[in-house]
Order: sequence, then structure tokens, then C-alpha cells
Amino acid sequence: MAEATQVEAPAKPSPEEKRAAAEAEVDAELLGIFIEEAIDVLATLRARLEGLRANPAGTDDLITIRRGFHTLKGSGRMVGLTQLGDTAWAVEQTLNRWLQLDWPITPALLGLIALALPLLLLIALIRRKLGSPVFFRQTRPGLHGQPFEM
Repeated sequence: MAEATQVEAPAKPSPEEKRAAAEAEVDAELLGIFIEEAIDVLATLRARLEGLRANPAGTDDLITIRRGFHTLKGSGRMVGLTQLGDTAWAVEQTLNRWLQLDWPITPALLGLIALALPLLLLIALIRRKLGSPVFFRQTRPGLHGQPFEM
């Protein structure tokens, strides 16, 4: 009679492993469609950014830019690009607050928008090429041996 062996249940994946697995499941076809649409949205945002630079007193361009980041956030998350969605969300929230407080357009805001546009495109293109997340997190030992995440 064969001896029974005890099989251990597999360890539950950590939140980081779950997130990485979810991002790895991005459908290549949907990602391709998203990238085509994102390129169009980013082109519109670039044009509106130029309009905002030319007329910083007008809010129409800033509202359209905020909507563009909102679109990239939702579409990116729908195709599994969580990092892109989270990045677009952060910019969208900044623009929401800027509009809410009716702050004047500053070089810092224009710079944030200008830098965010190629960053979002790079996130999508790198994700398509490598098939893995663009940003990585890891836990490292810190001061007095206390772990911290970076």
C-alpha cells in the first residue's frame, strides 16, 4: 500500500502579487486599442495645453485637459493599466482642486501637465512591450531595521 503524503496548501498571494498578476492579464488586443485611443487623447491634451499657455486666464482648456486625464484614468484601469490609471487620477485630482479653488494658471501647473502627458504614454508603451508593470514596489530594511516600502 502506497504511503500517503501530506500536501501543503499553497500560500495566499500578497497584495503586491495579486496586483502584479492582475496587471499581467491585460489583453494585448484591448491594450492596442487603448494605446491608439490614448494617443488621440494625448494629442488633444497637447493642443489644449498650448491653448492654456496662450490664454492662461481661460478655463475651457483646463477643463478639457482635466476631462482628458479622467478619460485616460478610466480607460487605463478598464484594460488593466492600474499604474497608468492611478497616475492619471492623481493629475485629475490636482486639476479638480485647481479649478475648485479658481487658482491662476502657473508655470508649475503647466509643467505638471506637460510632464504627465509623455509619462502616461510611456507607461502604456512600456507595458505593451514588456508585459509587466512599469513601477515596482519592494519592502526594504530601514532605520533601526524597520521595513519600509519603496
